[in-house]
Amino acid sequence: MAIHFQPCCRSKCFGKVCAGLRGAILAVGFFSTCHSLAQEPATNSTATAPPTMADTVSDLLSKSSQHQAEGDLDQAIREASLAIQLDSHNASAYEQRASIYAQKKLWDKAERDYTSAYKISPDIAYKYKLAEIKFLQKAYDDARPRFVALQGDARLGDLAAYKVLLCDLFGGHDAFSARDLATIDQVEKRPSYYYSHAAWDLVHNQRDDANKCFAAANQLYDRSTNELYLSSLIEAQRFRPDAATFVARDGTRYDHAHVFLESTGLRVSTPHGWVTLPIEQLPDDLSAFPEDIREQIARKRANLTATTPPIPASLLSFTTKSGKSYDNVRWSLKDEGLSVLTPDGWVALPFAQLPVDLSSFPPDLRQTILEKRRSAPSTPVRTSLVSFTTRHGKQYDQVQASLTEHELRILTADGWVAVPFAELPKDLSPFPPEWCPQILAQRQTKPDDPGITLVSFTTRKGKHYDQVRAAMEKQGLRLLTSEGLISVPFDQLPDDLSVFPESWRERIALRQAQLKKSK
Repeated sequence: MAIHFQPCCRSKCFGKVCAGLRGAILAVGFFSTCHSLAQEPATNSTATAPPTMADTVSDLLSKSSQHQAEGDLDQAIREASLAIQLDSHNASAYEQRASIYAQKKLWDKAERDYTSAYKISPDIAYKYKLAEIKFLQKAYDDARPRFVALQGDARLGDLAAYKVLLCDLFGGHDAFSARDLATIDQVEKRPSYYYSHAAWDLVHNQRDDANKCFAAANQLYDRSTNELYLSSLIEAQRFRPDAATFVARDGTRYDHAHVFLESTGLRVSTPHGWVTLPIEQLPDDLSAFPEDIREQIARKRANLTATTPPIPASLLSFTTKSGKSYDNVRWSLKDEGLSVLTPDGWVALPFAQLPVDLSSFPPDLRQTILEKRRSAPSTPVRTSLVSFTTRHGKQYDQVQASLTEHELRILTADGWVAVPFAELPKDLSPFPPEWCPQILAQRQTKPDDPGITLVSFTTRKGKHYDQVRAAMEKQGLRLLTSEGLISVPFDQLPDDLSVFPESWRERIALRQAQLKKSK
């Protein structure tokens, strides 16, 4: 089945559109104007249906498309539904109705109909549209695995790879999007190369570089291709976030702050940069926020109430070993340390940074911290204050850095941020000399080492993870889920290791054997 992409946006001056990204695409752009993605189902019962029925179904779908083009969506749905009643095995009928539902932003119904179309005619174009539904809802963590599954397709693979990067970039996962960009750089230059770099540059306020990428793509590819890739940037609307004025529960006031919702909380612009406010710190009265953000916050609050244990009511006051003081802060115990709630959001403090004198801590917390310290590796953590700029222009000035086996971790106002070795600058002089050999060695790691990869498995306690991003750490696997980062110890991984990358299996088996001996 041939795929004919139609333009998803209209621009009279393509060369200038990247400068301001003015105008926005309707969320239905992909579905209403790219309607030809699945025009020729491989399996269609009208091939064997009586001619009169085939003619009737064809007429109904034609009328439905006409009503859709004229904006009479309710009548368009009625015509498509009649076609489905006459021929319930017609993939085109389900596809037509799904596109209208998407135009009305009835996402659940659109997904249901595209799923029905795919079951009748298992064409990859329908799978792409199912991924696009999540993308248009800005559910980037949900859309990502669907695009990942399409990356190997000859027709849609390049577009899907680009969408994977956008999901990570717009989802607030810079470290992951940097790895996506590095992967795209390793293949021959395609549209994804230019538009992925342009997206990265725009998000990181490097508009001149973004314009160069747009200009290069405009010279190499036809208008339809350029507009298709550009439309995804406009659909995401990351560059014109909504504004709101509100007071957080800790009393901090935000005036006309740009806001957008991500998996870990509400991302808010301040004079000092972006911060992430946990959902539980947002005010009870959500009227200051746009309607779609209000609905998403309400859903996240319901999920937190159902799945998150209560944060201890006691407050802590202490000074870390590095001299940072915290006064009457709320706290939450994590596997990797103590999280404390500050005006800038939650900050993760490693157990090694907590004070020697724990007398101000509750007795049960004090005991847990002591046990964690005893079980921690005897090798000292290598930390240092560094200033550097990543290869893609992200600047860090006098930040605390920790060198781990797989990456450099940076302590920011939002907590620890992972910076892949491949993203560190070529000039390693800003880093301690003893770090350089490890960084250089990791850069030369063989390409089949997956680093961060997608996995699906069920833990020994019965918790199932489906297509989540995972990274190997000393204590187990680190998973990026819709609830945030989760650590799964080696002894909780399943006996069947075939679900993991081959290069991980031996290491997991060895650690599991060591843990069994130590018990």
